[in-house]
Amino acid sequence: MNLRKICLLFLFCLFLVLKVKAITFTIEPHKSVCFYQTLETESKAHADYQVLKGGKLDISFQIKDPNGNNIYNLKQLKAGSYNFIVDIMGDYSFCFDNGFSSISKKEVNFNFQAFSIGRFRRRVHDDMYENEYEATTPEELNQLAQTLETLSDNIGEVRELQMYIKGREIIHRNTTESTNSRVLWWSLFATFLIIAGSVLQITYLKNIFLKKSNV
Repeated sequence: MNLRKICLLFLFCLFLVLKVKAITFTIEPHKSVCFYQTLETESKAHADYQVLKGGKLDISFQIKDPNGNNIYNLKQLKAGSYNFIVDIMGDYSFCFDNGFSSISKKEVNFNFQAFSIGRFRRRVHDDMYENEYEATTPEELNQLAQTLETLSDNIGEVRELQMYIKGREIIHRNTTESTNSRVLWWSLFATFLIIAGSVLQITYLKNIFLKKSNV
């Protein structure tokens, strides 16, 4: 058995059944935004979000199954993360609601990942059969499949951590830029007050000397 070829085949199948999406978007006040994804049964799904900018950095988040049932619901939080196993095939909705905000628009980073376990196993089985890897036993196939499923989970966790760190970096950068902007405007305002005060003092002293000279 050529283990290297089999592992490459498994990895190829893994990429075929792994769905990864990442998007950063803006929600206006009193508005909501929804994303839809078709998922197969026996899929492992992961969704997480983080508010990067706007207001108190809060948003409401909701996940619904194809029957319209809520499977995850958060109210006005800065971030959220949820893992679930798909037991109903169909279109799942991932909705963000900024309806509670009257003036603040929100910038949100949303990440989604799904791994179809059933399709992965079927794909591997079919490709192994087509390539006639006769020396590979079902037990070996199952072991390799479980290993790559674990690998997929670990990759997802690493990616989630990377996106979280990236989100925190964006939040800190926005805070720094906002602070720098406020410092700049306050410095300009303070400079204006100093100049205005100096002009008033000069004018006042000038008037005093003029009055004394007239006397």
